[in-house]
Amino acid sequence: MKTVSPALTPMQDQQLGEIETHVQSLFHEKAEQRARSTGFVQRASKISGSAFAQALVFGFLNQPEASYTDLQQTMELQRVHVSPQAIEERMTPQAAAFMGRLLEEMVAMVVSGQECHIPVLQSFNGVYLQDGTVLTLPDELQDHWRGSGETGGEAGLRVQLRINWSNGKLTGPWLQDARASENTGEATVENTALPKGALYVTDSGYLILKRMRELDEQGNFWLTPARANLGSGSLENDDSHQSPG
Repeated sequence: MKTVSPALTPMQDQQLGEIETHVQSLFHEKAEQRARSTGFVQRASKISGSAFAQALVFGFLNQPEASYTDLQQTMELQRVHVSPQAIEERMTPQAAAFMGRLLEEMVAMVVSGQECHIPVLQSFNGVYLQDGTVLTLPDELQDHWRGSGETGGEAGLRVQLRINWSNGKLTGPWLQDARASENTGEATVENTALPKGALYVTDSGYLILKRMRELDEQGNFWLTPARANLGSGSLENDDSHQSPG
């Protein structure tokens, strides 16, 4: 019989079990499938999709500046015996595509958390909090993830996510070029819609005036901090503002 850690609630223990199952599937079955579909693995090889993914993810988690020798030692822990040069030779566009697909698989997971039981919030059909951040990446990745330039670097990644505080379910994260507006792409309420009667809580960069009116018309509610330059005539201003976040 499985025992529950005294530091965890039964729900938290169940969630950890679900996460463990997802992670195991990601680094084994899904890794092998994506390695073949992206062309990273085309024939039998010691460096399988699973071995390569685990070596890169756990190798760089352990040592962010890991060398090929460090990655080779990580593969040794999987009983995969190859040279550092063999790993270097597998750093190809197909490898980048493979790891990108795995990343998409990972961020597509929906994680459930504890429900919120605050009475005033239960009157809404979900309370959705949304935010994002921009991560600077090495300039070598600019062909894959375009940065904002100047002080932001030539390569960068915008990451956004949305959580329903009513039931703890997480949607996203959504990934974009750092230079992309947070008001475009799959993270917007136009592309990933809210249910009618929901409360949308986010910063003013997401809530341009046109979107506020559309949410009102759809029967939704929204909450955001007022802009510093908000005035009585602001609602008559042009709706075309697209905040870069």
